[in-house]
Amino acid sequence: EEPVLAQGRYMETVRHLSHVARQVVPPATRLEHKLYPWVYFGILPLFALTNADVSFAGMDVGSLFASPVFFGIFFGLLVGKPLGIMLMSFLVVKLKLASLPENVNWQHMLGASILGGVGFTMAIFVANLAFADAVLVATAKLGILLASLAAGVLGFTFLLVQARGAQKQGVAFVDPAVEGADGDLEALPTAAREAALEGREMLHDLEADEELDPRGVA
Repeated sequence: EEPVLAQGRYMETVRHLSHVARQVVPPATRLEHKLYPWVYFGILPLFALTNADVSFAGMDVGSLFASPVFFGIFFGLLVGKPLGIMLMSFLVVKLKLASLPENVNWQHMLGASILGGVGFTMAIFVANLAFADAVLVATAKLGILLASLAAGVLGFTFLLVQARGAQKQGVAFVDPAVEGADGDLEALPTAAREAALEGREMLHDLEADEELDPRGVA
């Protein structure tokens, strides 16, 4: 019944356990976890834009929006690529040359097809080869960047709505194969490790719920 602050040996034990727990995780893993958001959401996009030589200095950006090159590239990425992906996927499935992955429906395919419009690095590389005029190249790059941004936002939002709808219906998708061969999560990249931990927690919650209908779990 002593106050916690008065329990010297208890606090010493807690500090020791905290120190031991910190040492369990290798320094390289801790550094990777801290750098993960900066690398994926800052350094990589900056590297891609710099490597693609994206610059609109000295150009009238407003006039670029009126160019047919801008509209062709913008809607080609935002509409053409998703449409091509969906049509080819539908054709391949109907011809029984392939089948949709387990737990994947056509709404998931549509969301993935929309995300197919994101791919500005190779598109900018092709634009540099296709146009000799610097203004047309800048126009193409503007269309590519805006189309990639729009495709990313629309695809993410579409799949998020699908996931929320499935969650409301009590459907949960867990991939047990994301763990390493020996079950050691530390051997996985940060994203895969976080997905594995979330899957474990979800499975634990589902197993603890005695009223859950097992047919609602995939």
